[in-house]
Amino acid sequence: MKKSYVPKVRLNIPSNNVFLETALGFIENCAEVFNFEDQEIFQIRLASEEAVSNIIKHAFSNDITESFEIICLLEKTEFKIILYEKGKPFEIEKIIQYDPKSVDVECDAKGLGSFLIQKYMDVVEYKNMGREGKETILIKYPKSQRFDSTLCAVNQKREKIENFTFSIREFKDEDAIGISECAYSAYGYTYEPYIYYPSKIVQMNQTKKMHSFIAQCDLNNEIISHVGLKYDNNPFVAEVGVAFVKKEYRGNHVFNDVLDYVLDQSKSIIDLKCIFGRAVTSHTISQNVLLDRGFIATAITLALFPSDVDFKDISGAVVQKDAALFVSINTNHDTNIRDVYLPKKHQNIIVDIFKSLDYNISVKEIKNYDDKGSKSTKIDYKIIDIFNCAEIYCSSYTKDSVTKIHSVLKTLCVSRVDAIYLYLDLEDELLDVVVKECEELGFFFAGVLPFGIDTHHAIMLQYLNNLDFDFDAMKITNPHAKFLQDYILECYNEREVM
Repeated sequence: MKKSYVPKVRLNIPSNNVFLETALGFIENCAEVFNFEDQEIFQIRLASEEAVSNIIKHAFSNDITESFEIICLLEKTEFKIILYEKGKPFEIEKIIQYDPKSVDVECDAKGLGSFLIQKYMDVVEYKNMGREGKETILIKYPKSQRFDSTLCAVNQKREKIENFTFSIREFKDEDAIGISECAYSAYGYTYEPYIYYPSKIVQMNQTKKMHSFIAQCDLNNEIISHVGLKYDNNPFVAEVGVAFVKKEYRGNHVFNDVLDYVLDQSKSIIDLKCIFGRAVTSHTISQNVLLDRGFIATAITLALFPSDVDFKDISGAVVQKDAALFVSINTNHDTNIRDVYLPKKHQNIIVDIFKSLDYNISVKEIKNYDDKGSKSTKIDYKIIDIFNCAEIYCSSYTKDSVTKIHSVLKTLCVSRVDAIYLYLDLEDELLDVVVKECEELGFFFAGVLPFGIDTHHAIMLQYLNNLDFDFDAMKITNPHAKFLQDYILECYNEREVM
């Protein structure tokens, strides 16, 4: 008899190792209901065991009088495990991290569990919600739903196609399999995991986490290109990306035409106030595609793109980890004035960026910690495996905000990510003192992202984890972007080193 579909199940369990097997059995049973394969269930169990054990040991010190909640969401496109607790701060940096390259037969594999969490789950997120506690979120996509599970000739090579016409339109659910095939044609299996799951693409469009646009060959109705507006729980700002063209259709201005269509359609999206894109700095073509359409350089994040990325016909392989040039465009040109509290050190360049974008800001007097009542610091962070980097989002500042940021920074450094990008709220009165203290930790200026954090304007700082960066390898010719590059170079040379 087929098992019934259960959308959400919860278990509140005492925080003691005697209940570890109960917790894992609960998660494993939910994975079985979701029809995962045996190997996938084994991987989910291994990752969950480390995550649950960390909470029992570090958040509650194995105290059986305390408890935490396990929530399993069984959706069509993903299996989500949420571990919710209100224990003491968990400092993962105190745990020895597992390095498969340095393990020998005489040493035990300490830190292997943390390694397996990242290896066997598709998405791993940590959320610090202040007084409301913390969440560890693990997400697994079922292999049975990956696009190539039903295809026999996914690796089949095709000749270059010439003299064709194509149509551009918004996404329909039946396009999802074609989008996955486009991604595979352009990037193999090196792109973010969700793009290879058609049902995930459908869900993201239905839940407005992505707004997809496609190009379709008029001759055979084949999906030949995709560009998406991707949202991250913020309706005001979207990233233009998830962009690719099938190899055999390249060289016919397909991408440029789709991008123009997307930007034109974005004007009618009511809540959207800003679109940004990330262009590779080792060549100018990807930069100019956006800059020529009115985008303005707003940030540069160093060491983002992997060193082994091959941009095929554009520039070849990247020698060092490449930087990303953030470019943004004002999509609605509203006249609302937003109050901002700019750090004195970077005030001039931030004002220039917002002026170039035609956003109205009013610079207010900065304040100290003592000028503001007690609130809870909110910190979210995530590791982006495909780039081996991490993002930290911090808002609602208090005296302990930078201490919490420092704790997360140490966690990420021990996890051996190459770079950490920190987003801070430009509309918070305490920003100046927070920025100063973060720069003392080794962070340095990256730029700004309009509406980039909790619908507020954001300043971006960055931190390189024992990694040097050669600014001479960057190829930036746009005057505004070049000025930003030179400014960030100065900040890079002045940064504190932990």
